Formats: sequence, structure tokens, C-alpha cells
Amino acid sequence: MLDQRGRGEVGDAVAVAAGDQLVDLVGSKEAQLPARRDVLEPIDAARDPLGPWKTLNAMLAENPPPPHHGVLLKQFAEIGIGPGIDVEAQPEAVKQSLIRAAATGVPMLEQQLLSGEWAHVVNGWRYPPPQMGRFGDDFLRRAAEQSLVGVAANDPEEAVYLAAFHDADGAKLSTGRYELRFAPGNLPPVDAFWSLTVYGEDRNLVPNSIGRYSIGDRTQGLVMDAEGSLTIRLQPDSPGAAEESNWLPTPAQGIWFIALRMYLPRREVIDARWECPPIRRVA
Repeated sequence: MLDQRGRGEVGDAVAVAAGDQLVDLVGSKEAQLPARRDVLEPIDAARDPLGPWKTLNAMLAENPPPPHHGVLLKQFAEIGIGPGIDVEAQPEAVKQSLIRAAATGVPMLEQQLLSGEWAHVVNGWRYPPPQMGRFGDDFLRRAAEQSLVGVAANDPEEAVYLAAFHDADGAKLSTGRYELRFAPGNLPPVDAFWSLTVYGEDRNLVPNSIGRYSIGDRTQGLVMDAEGSLTIRLQPDSPGAAEESNWLPTPAQGIWFIALRMYLPRREVIDARWECPPIRRVA
């Protein structure tokens, strides 16, 4: 993901937790290039209806499943799914069924993700389960709550991601003006950093006039309120020059959602004892 300057979500450094220290790997003379970079580019289903299965088989060959999945792999192999198997060699009826399965399965995963049944909800924010990043053989959650939106996930001790799809009144976040106010002394409790990012209905970043895609404790120029609180303005148009430093642009049309990322979160975040304040609609 990108930050407000167009750089990576972690800013201009890749921060890696190493005990109680953060090691900056960008620009380090000790950084090493990967041994190989010839990984398969995912095959778009629009170009090849069997593309998702070809991609899956290639990925299974590059990253073999654990041995205890042997029984499943034996069953899958009968319909052309498995490490290095040629899907095109399957009977036409099987190929057509796989095409239908892929077309049906992805919307089902998206529905599972948006349902939020996996989460503990506080003030409209979805707190992830403690198993996040380690769903193991819980294939539905691993596919929907992890791979569908992030490919991989950190353990909660490394990072916790909250997501909000609704405002304080339970209405979906949509066109309008909102604010998120952190009371004095109630900023996200982390030992590294935190950031907020807005996404459109298509789960992509939102284009905007100031090129800002996230806001957080690394954002230069944030202005605290007189009593020590911090108010983030969430709206499609500028709140005015005096408040633009605290502005995170949202879509001009349609619904959207927001993610709060907290790196090296403190225990109260991991246990969902710290409550992120609700997002309130102001216009």
C-alpha cells in the first residue's frame, strides 16, 4: 500500500521487528537480492478462463503444501488440481466445471469477507481473531480473510489491522463528510507506528487531488486540537487550508471502508481492550 507521499505503506523503510529494535533494511549495504525472481505472473481469468487453476497449480509446485494435505491433494488431482498438473489435459466437462467453480467461488469469498462474522466488533471497527496469520487448515478464513485482501498476514504481535465499513450510527461509509477523533491520550497504542488508509468498494486506493493515501503518526504536519485530541477529516473535498493537514480523502461517490494498521501493537490492542473511537458522520 502507498502512503501520502506515494511510497510504500511502511514509508521509506522496511521496518522489521527484531527484539525491541526496528531494523531499517532500505539502503543497507547488507541487503541481498533474492536468489531468483522468475515466479509466475498470475494468469488473468479474463484472458484465460482456466487461468486461476493454472496459477494455483504453478504456485503449489513452487510452494508445496504440507505432508498432511496428501489426502486432499490426491482427491484434487483427479480433477486436474495439484503441483504442476496440466489443467488443459483434463476432459472438457471437468474444465468447464472448474471455470464455473472459479466464477462462483470468488464472489462467495468476498461475501464471507464482507460479512464480518470472523471479527469482534467495537465501535464499528472489526478486530481480527487471534488466529490471524495462522489460520492453518481453516481454508475458508485463510482464503477470504487473509489471502483475498492481503496474500499474507502478520501475527497479531507484529501488527493488528482493524477495518471499519460503518459509521457510529451503523450506516455504511459512503459519500459525505466524516471525522475520526482520538481523545487526549488515546492514540493507537503501539511501539512502532500506526496508519489509516481508505479503500474504495473495489478494495483499491482512492485517487485524490493531493496524492495522499494514508495518514498516521508518521505524517508530517498533523495538528492536534487545543485540548490534545487528534481529529482526522474523512471526506472527498478539502476541509479548508487550516485543516487539510489532517485530511484523508475519501471517494466522491459510492461506499468505501477504512483500515487502521498498528505495528508492534501493545497488549491492549491484541486483546481488543483498547477501543478505537467510532467514525462519525458530520455532513
